[in-house]
Amino acid sequence: MTEAEQLKIVMNDGRLFAKNLTKILNVNNEKVPFVLNKEQEIMNDTLKDNKFVCCLKARQLGISEYCINYIIRNMLMIDDITCLIASYDDRSVRGVVNKFKRQYKSIPKKYKLDVERNNDNEFKLSNGSRCVFSVAGNNDLLRGDTAQIIMLTEFGIWKPDVQEDALTSLEPLLSKNDKSRLIIESTAKQGTVDYFYKICMGALKGDSKYILAFFPWYENKELYKVEYNMAEQWYKSDNHGTRLQEKDLDPYELELYKKGATLKQLMWRRWKLLDMKLNKFYNEHPSIPQEAFAGNSTDNVFDQEAILERTNYINTNNIKPLSYKEANENKPLPDLLSKYYGKGFNIYKTIKSNIIYWGGTDTSMGIGGNRDGQTIQILDSDGEQVATFNRNDIPIYKFADVVYEVGMYFNYMMLNIEINVNGGTGADLLTRLKQKGYIQILKTKRFDKITGKVKLSPGWTSMEGTKLKLINDLKEYFETGMICVNDIETLNQMNTYIEKNGKMGNQRGNDMHDDLVIALGLAVMNMIQSKSYL
Repeated sequence: MTEAEQLKIVMNDGRLFAKNLTKILNVNNEKVPFVLNKEQEIMNDTLKDNKFVCCLKARQLGISEYCINYIIRNMLMIDDITCLIASYDDRSVRGVVNKFKRQYKSIPKKYKLDVERNNDNEFKLSNGSRCVFSVAGNNDLLRGDTAQIIMLTEFGIWKPDVQEDALTSLEPLLSKNDKSRLIIESTAKQGTVDYFYKICMGALKGDSKYILAFFPWYENKELYKVEYNMAEQWYKSDNHGTRLQEKDLDPYELELYKKGATLKQLMWRRWKLLDMKLNKFYNEHPSIPQEAFAGNSTDNVFDQEAILERTNYINTNNIKPLSYKEANENKPLPDLLSKYYGKGFNIYKTIKSNIIYWGGTDTSMGIGGNRDGQTIQILDSDGEQVATFNRNDIPIYKFADVVYEVGMYFNYMMLNIEINVNGGTGADLLTRLKQKGYIQILKTKRFDKITGKVKLSPGWTSMEGTKLKLINDLKEYFETGMICVNDIETLNQMNTYIEKNGKMGNQRGNDMHDDLVIALGLAVMNMIQSKSYL
């Protein structure tokens, strides 16, 4: 091949371009060829086919360094494009600018273009391509222009309102060709209260245009190699010269070991926890996406460590809903429930004919959009979550049919239904179920305001006082192991459920939801009272 042919191949391959034409500083502050590590290679592959990429990462994996390299390569290949890199403050932007200029300077002179403009705000090449550097929150960014590549670095540190506003204003400026990219990359710094959490969790569930690139801390075996050796020596000095062995691992460490963490890495984890709080370790070195957001908010109602341990166990042991075939073989599903199976309705355990099931139901308008759903949670008589139903696009008159079918399918289960003080959709559901002859609905005791006589009314009335008792009972039963949660989305909603200024609920109004939490609390209330009207 001619040199021109070789150069074309190199320019079109992110790995070859980085290795052959650019250099970075290694841990010894030496300039070395930029050989991509495993995480950078995954990021390279992810950016090949995806326009919107969200990267949630552990610290110091070199993702921002790679993304800068990706931008430089595109600027050399494509004339007259505009790229943008934004970060959270002046200091962080200067750090990005220094990395960018150092990489570009390292390219051999014969392979790079002349620089027409070079300052702290812009780097422009002779082919008309440029990169703009800015602090987050600048509303005049790229005014009247379009961007080929937008990189939002350390996005998890930005203020939550700035995060959302930036994406709202920048996404429309992205060029409409198939090579344009919007890259969000960050560690998590603000817990579950920010927009970064919403994007990551949406991408994790597949409910977002963003593709999630997540890198657990134990995947990279080289980054902390020196510290790994120090940690091993520390462990041996405390254990009569013996290394950590599999039999010495606690249940959480054993799950990490099954996933690929080495014993040396697990010794390092113990070493780090000598002077680091567990939630801080999760933030800096997550093994699952949810861990990255752990413990940064003091307002969370449910024990985040318990949620994360359960989430980790579910992921590691591949606990999933039954397939339609498995669910249907055990007990044939009625046509209406078959329609929704795997599309909002999931069963986790085969139904047994001789046990009682407890259900909790939270209703909504059912008009779609980013709103709470029509929700059912089902526990068996032992307290294990066996099924969930959650869709937000079913109007109440149709949802009544779903609730009836689900109730009958689970052995004519006892239902507990939320109703607002002024009635609402919950009251409508009660009326419709009564017309269908469904009597297994928990009744709550109330006093007549005038006569003082006790009367029983179906459903649970949602007020601040009653809600506090509902959530406290759910918290106790979950954290003491009286119930077992199998559904990841339920755990995610519990993770974002907060108490602030005397009020409880989800953290971002319509952006996050608590319908699964309320429905689960209602099922637990049913279980506690253990009533049946049959």
